[in-house]
Amino acid sequence: MQNIFLAVLILLLVTPLSCPVNAVNVPLEWASISIGDRGMYDAAVQMQLSAVGVGVPLSGGPAVWASYYKDPMDKGLKVILLLGSFVYVNRPWDADEIKPLMNWLRDNPEYKDATIAIEPVDEPYWTYGVDLDGDGCPGYSQNNLQQLYQVVKTESGGVPVMYDLGDPVWWDEQNRTGSDTRCYQGTKGLDGIADILVKYVSNISNAGDSSYDQEKLRETIAENRRVLDAVGIKLSIMVSCWTRSSWKRSEQVTYNLVSDILETGDVVGVKFYPYSQNCCGYTDYLKNHPEQFNAIAAAIDGYFYQPESGSSVDTDDEADG
Repeated sequence: MQNIFLAVLILLLVTPLSCPVNAVNVPLEWASISIGDRGMYDAAVQMQLSAVGVGVPLSGGPAVWASYYKDPMDKGLKVILLLGSFVYVNRPWDADEIKPLMNWLRDNPEYKDATIAIEPVDEPYWTYGVDLDGDGCPGYSQNNLQQLYQVVKTESGGVPVMYDLGDPVWWDEQNRTGSDTRCYQGTKGLDGIADILVKYVSNISNAGDSSYDQEKLRETIAENRRVLDAVGIKLSIMVSCWTRSSWKRSEQVTYNLVSDILETGDVVGVKFYPYSQNCCGYTDYLKNHPEQFNAIAAAIDGYFYQPESGSSVDTDDEADG
């Protein structure tokens, strides 16, 4: 009997405990805003964020590149480097053009460590409908992005590569079936193109600025996480305009929405976009709604800093969309 007891005790000691199914298993690493004027840096601090997206030119040399890091770093913010301010949405990427900036990062740990990720191209599988491969299909192909990934990752000394892809699940389906656009089939896969992909949630809404579909939000995040886990890519979420003409939503809805995203435990980062924008049909943006800043700060709730001021939103009730 004693031997049985000892055997059971030993088994309990050496057997690892299993994690609950709903355990938070992806710690939030960063939260950022992107595309804006210099006021974006102070706004990021007010929202308790940890990073900003900054367009850095490919030319200019070390002094110029360092100047783009100065303002955010002075505010204690890290940088998501928008490569060449996204010049490669209009023309094919050029490895020789990319390497000097990447090598500067590699050789200067102060700036490399301040760089969360590099975004080489905006929406690379679409690029505003421009065919950049010469294959008759909009955007870049998976093969082309895999080559670009190797150039950026190797030449920068390992800085993660990230893309705002819009909807990774949709692109995965198109790559498999070509159900919406035949030329996407077999050309728009996810494997090997990035370390982080960003899913937009601007369409998770029931009634404009007054509510959102909480169940759909959680299902969408879970499905994107499942697809990306299969290819070893991390998931980030972008909270943007409901439409290009309205960033307006109630402060409570903003708080609930961001809290729900973080509480899933399935995202490595969250982005708020755009801070300000002077192109592409945007007539409203976050800069016009400073009342949102405290709601975002309350939802982020000390992930990166301890908030200095309160918020008018109710942080006690469970977010119910």
